Amino acid sequence: IISRAVHRAGLDEMGGATEEVNVQGEIVKRLDIVSNETMIHFLVNSGQLCLGASEETENVIRPAEHLTGEFVVTFDPLDGSSN
Repeated sequence: IISRAVHRAGLDEMGGATEEVNVQGEIVKRLDIVSNETMIHFLVNSGQLCLGASEETENVIRPAEHLTGEFVVTFDPLDGSSN
């Protein structure tokens, strides 16, 4: 899903920056948002995640209690993006 979004960014007008700034003080790109939301969605709904942390969010990611698993995951959803 993320790979497809990256490859189609120009066609789908997904390239470029937003007006948001992440916790690192970097300007957030549209593809960063799509990648982050995709990663969070699949991790939270996997039933495997206990806690998560993303470079793009300030708060810890916690799944609903009935979906809580045993893994702690940290991630940069689209490392090195300069879209």
